Amino acid sequence: MKKKIIACIYILMLLVASKLAFNYIYNECEHFGVPYELALATCYVESGFTADINNEGLNTDGSVDYGIMGLNGNYLMDNCIKYNGSIPIDPYNAYENVH
Repeated sequence: MKKKIIACIYILMLLVASKLAFNYIYNECEHFGVPYELALATCYVESGFTADINNEGLNTDGSVDYGIMGLNGNYLMDNCIKYNGSIPIDPYNAYENVH
């Protein structure tokens, strides 16, 4: 019984977290004028909606894509400098990866 309760709590936490993440993606799309469907399609194709993923060894150029949006490691630091005030991001953090 205790395991079932813990499993239910865990599932509820995942659902709440997923809803928050999708709401965040929607709000970022609205703010930056990106079609929401395009952002969701990118998340699906790049990571299958998985935040803590990379594709090490799969890119033909040897680069690695990180996180839910598949940020390419070759450009990650340049993009942080250009778009994030030189502040590094955690590419495995879905919120930082999407922004």
